[in-house]
Amino acid sequence: MVWVNLLPWRQTEHLRRWRFWRLMGVLVMLLLCTLALNGQWLRRLNQQQAITLAQWVSAQHEAAALNERWLAVKRVSEEQQKQVERHLLRQQQLTLWVTFSRMLGALFPSDVWLTSLNKTPQSLEMAGVGKRIQPLYELRQRLAEIPSLTPVVLGPLKRTRTGEITFNMQTELVATGVRRR
Repeated sequence: MVWVNLLPWRQTEHLRRWRFWRLMGVLVMLLLCTLALNGQWLRRLNQQQAITLAQWVSAQHEAAALNERWLAVKRVSEEQQKQVERHLLRQQQLTLWVTFSRMLGALFPSDVWLTSLNKTPQSLEMAGVGKRIQPLYELRQRLAEIPSLTPVVLGPLKRTRTGEITFNMQTELVATGVRRR
């Protein structure tokens, strides 16, 4: 004879195990779904970071290119500014020379003659002949009063066989108000 327990404990145990494994299955499914969603989220985050990094690198390259273009434009602008300044200085020097050359004849005393005039962009060398020394000093004084000339240097004076005195004078043309001593 087989002893049989007719109490419902097996059935309750079976239901309890069934609930436990069903709960475990649901938990495993939730864990797998969570891992899958987390993986997708990380993949999207990595893609967004890669896109952001690519945009940042692109912006850096564009900024470097813009900086190079700006520096090139700045160099060209500075060079053009220097060129304009050189042209203005040259124009000012030419204006000074024209003004000086127009008044040069009136500066010479009646018994002093100019034999040569040598002009470089800034310096001026005059050679001439005079009958007496006093008019030469007078010419030097008149030239010294011109604001666009540096102090006039009177070179050695020589008396020729005919009794005339040859002279050399040197000076520089400068901008008005800028006198070099």
